[in-house]
Amino acid sequence: APLRTAYALLDAGASRRATSDRLYTGAGELAISVGWLAHDSGRFDDARSHYAEALATSRMTGDAGLEAHAFCNMAFLARDAGRPREAVRAAQAAQRA
Repeated sequence: APLRTAYALLDAGASRRATSDRLYTGAGELAISVGWLAHDSGRFDDARSHYAEALATSRMTGDAGLEAHAFCNMAFLARDAGRPREAVRAAQAAQRA
């Protein structure tokens, strides 16, 4: 719920592009943290959803660091879910970001 609230506030408000981008990056990092908590507790589908949200946010703002972080966590998730090819592809995407 806090993550949805953060995005709703952002969608409703920030008028300056630089401020908006920084806030979205913060929300993307929050999505990664929530994803990691889900991942760590074995809720892989929830984790994947949060990591995908962070990735979308990174692309919306052009934040390469956030994009790399999201792909890195996706690689760990794929590895832990027994999908080695997907893990390698995500790790390679993180390196390219």
